[in-house]
Amino acid sequence: MNHRRYNPLRDEWVIVAANRVNRPWQGAKEPGSGTKSGFATLTTVNPLAPGGKRANGLVTPNYTSTYVFDNDFPSLTDDGNRDEDPSQLAPDLLYQSHPIRGTCRVICYHPDSELSMVRMSALQIEAVVDMWAAQMDELESKYEWVQIFENRGAAVGCSNAHPHGQLWASNYLPTYPAKEYSSQKRRVVMAIYPHSTLQAYKERTGNVMLMEVVKHELDVRERLVVENDEWVVVVPFWATWPFETMLLPKKHVVAINKLTKVRLVL
Repeated sequence: MNHRRYNPLRDEWVIVAANRVNRPWQGAKEPGSGTKSGFATLTTVNPLAPGGKRANGLVTPNYTSTYVFDNDFPSLTDDGNRDEDPSQLAPDLLYQSHPIRGTCRVICYHPDSELSMVRMSALQIEAVVDMWAAQMDELESKYEWVQIFENRGAAVGCSNAHPHGQLWASNYLPTYPAKEYSSQKRRVVMAIYPHSTLQAYKERTGNVMLMEVVKHELDVRERLVVENDEWVVVVPFWATWPFETMLLPKKHVVAINKLTKVRLVL
């Protein structure tokens, strides 16, 4: 049974999904003795391409635009775990486990395996963004969190080079979204109101924290990468990575499926 376990050293939860080890791998591999390359050789038809056969025997249909299907090796499932007793998984306070529910999906951007998003046309990218919004519409009332993401490149664990992303929806807030949500309610804004939480800051100013970030970055323009009428891309003041950027709307919106058609256009 897929579940999550508590790490008391870091005060965070990790997902345990044993079935993930069975997923097919076409990404990077550590070279063995006599191996010249650290990359797997593609000897079979791409399972994400139209007509490709997946590891579970299903054949990918001949799609012509975007295509979404349930992940064959999901980390989260909605198979009845809601009735499990958490106390049966948590023998004491140090070793805590909770059953989890959710769904994992694969979002193929385009049938052409060589066409990454950066090379897609504006209309093709718009179809992908529309699919993201449609998935959010479908799942947001059932799950507490819906995460749409992409791992691109063998170095970060992508198992297939076909242009695709993933969706995980869960009945709980994962570690990092939970921390960000909590910070936006409790973090101290020392520069403006010492010892005040961001919730109090919002109540006093009527502003949302990230909208204040947008305003400041547009004023100073030191970390601004690109902008248009609706969006701004900046390097965060707190960036961890050399090429880290953050995409923010210029007007407050809570989720991608709440955007108007005009604002969806980047």
